Amino acid sequence: MFKRIENNIDFAENEDKISNYWNDIDAFQKSLDIRKESKIFRFYDGPPFPTGSPHYGNLLAGVIKDIVPRYWTMRGYFVERRFGWDVHGLPIEMEVQKELGLEESKIFRFYDGPPFPTGSPHYGNLLAGVIKDIVPRYWTMRGYFVERRFGWDVHGLPIEMEVQKELGLEDPQDIDDYGIDKFNEACRSQVQTNTENWEKITRKIGRWVDFENDYKTMDVGFMESVWWVFKELFDKNLIYKDYKVLPYSWAASTPLSNFEANMDYRDVEDPSIFFKLKARKDFNKVSKDDYFLVWTTTPWCIPGNLAIAVGKDIEYSRVEIENEFYWIATERLHELDEFDIKEIETAIGKDLIGAEYVPAYSEFEDENLGKAFKLIHSDDTNTASGSGLV
Repeated sequence: MFKRIENNIDFAENEDKISNYWNDIDAFQKSLDIRKESKIFRFYDGPPFPTGSPHYGNLLAGVIKDIVPRYWTMRGYFVERRFGWDVHGLPIEMEVQKELGLEESKIFRFYDGPPFPTGSPHYGNLLAGVIKDIVPRYWTMRGYFVERRFGWDVHGLPIEMEVQKELGLEDPQDIDDYGIDKFNEACRSQVQTNTENWEKITRKIGRWVDFENDYKTMDVGFMESVWWVFKELFDKNLIYKDYKVLPYSWAASTPLSNFEANMDYRDVEDPSIFFKLKARKDFNKVSKDDYFLVWTTTPWCIPGNLAIAVGKDIEYSRVEIENEFYWIATERLHELDEFDIKEIETAIGKDLIGAEYVPAYSEFEDENLGKAFKLIHSDDTNTASGSGLV
């Protein structure tokens, strides 16, 4: 009933036979002609670039897309199938640039914003590197000669900390004793110790960068360029002087960036202290010269203190200790177990809000009198620890 299939099939030969047969009978046109009076379904092929030969991706997409017109043809529709060409964008431009010899005259320089060379590349470096690599790839596709130079940030604490550990130097005085010139030279020599690892991993993620002709932020040319940019900004009145709170390293005697502060991040026990502030005048159940027993985990902030926070629903007790009167949250009275105390009365926090006190330091007292140095409510105040006044 069926023709026997040979064991050794020449697929290429059979493919040519089928293709030639379709051409001989004009199969595609006939399939359109017999449905001309039917309902119409138009199918415009999402176009490829005409600059190269079809590849696996084009062919696979084409086979999948062909399901659509075949389906509607089987449903009896007249299916208008038109092929298209995407002639916009870089592929055409690049071909013409090559023919006209225009690509050699265009240069795009890309200097990689440099990482510190002291550690191995991590997820953050690799992610940023992949994103930055879009820029030189784009300009390469535009036909430019792209000079891609890798760089190293060798200024700041990372290099200095590594060298200090190696040399056993603890603080700036040790560096002075060792010799600043010798210390600087040790820092310079440290720069190249881990570059090979960076090059290996950067290549692994498919990123092409010139490591041989890299640059370092300690290069005179680089530093002069930075100062030139700064001067240009200064001359255009785009630089201003102001104050900013920064972490400070007493060991290095220098402010720290967030990155540098996190390099030696540690979980430590917060120092907490109790201190007393005197009531300025009578207020509800508060009497002049009563003391508010305040708790803080940041004692260095006391000179800048402007208010005491209480909880409006927390109960506070007025207690007597050696002829002095103190206010503390009733639930925290056990903090005073080592003293001989006498409970006088209690008050709810909302009745203490507005009471005034004398600040611990008088530098800003006059200019803030009446506006600050009062008890206020805070949702964050609780009796889990401390005194209930913060």
